[in-house]
Amino acid sequence: DHWNLRPVVSLSFDSKSRDTLYAGTPHLPWKTTDAGATWLPIHVGLIDDSALFSIAVAGSRVLIGACSGIYRSGDGGTVFRKALGIPGVSRRTYIVRFDPNASNIVYAGTSNGLWKSIDAGITWVRKSTIPARSITLDPLHPNNLFIATDSGIWKSTDGAETLTAA
Repeated sequence: DHWNLRPVVSLSFDSKSRDTLYAGTPHLPWKTTDAGATWLPIHVGLIDDSALFSIAVAGSRVLIGACSGIYRSGDGGTVFRKALGIPGVSRRTYIVRFDPNASNIVYAGTSNGLWKSIDAGITWVRKSTIPARSITLDPLHPNNLFIATDSGIWKSTDGAETLTAA
């Protein structure tokens, strides 16, 4: 029981290992590779005072949505790098989500809209200006997504090309 591992605000399993789990706290992300028996902080490359909101994992790729933007790791969280391409006014990232069937497609919900990447978070295109607080994708039809916003729930059936009120 690590006292710094509180409060936990996000969790994500590694899709390739039942024993590997990532946890996000308001200060640091953490990782266990032994099903929770021990936890280690993983924060190399992160801004030290950035509150974490979400963690998404696809194999060795880990994305973190934080107050200061999105951070990417290609090595299971050993080292993170800031993802570029989202302007400063949109950097508060509440949620990051990989497409369950195509891990090169990533959605990010920010304080200034919904963003989409088709190259695993390297470049981003804004799809909406409405603050997006949460995103869920239909695992059988990932072009169908729902977005929780300050103005209600929005949906798309075409991978966020168009959004309508649900």
